[in-house]
Amino acid sequence: VWVCVFTAKMAESYFLLVLSVRDPIRDLSTMTMSRCHGEIWWGDVLCRQQAHVVLGMMYAIDLVLFFLDTYLWY
Repeated sequence: VWVCVFTAKMAESYFLLVLSVRDPIRDLSTMTMSRCHGEIWWGDVLCRQQAHVVLGMMYAIDLVLFFLDTYLWY
């Protein structure tokens, strides 16, 4: 019984969570921010890291949704 539940959970997680962020992860991981005009205090540090920050937030949200969905399954 648990094998069926685990298989269904993994299939659902793959199709609903992983496939929805596959293309944005590929695009954001290779993106370079080259048109940054600096601020007075931070310069262009935050602008150049913007793609990585967004990528980290996407991973975190996907992980939270995975665990919330796991809670709902059990």
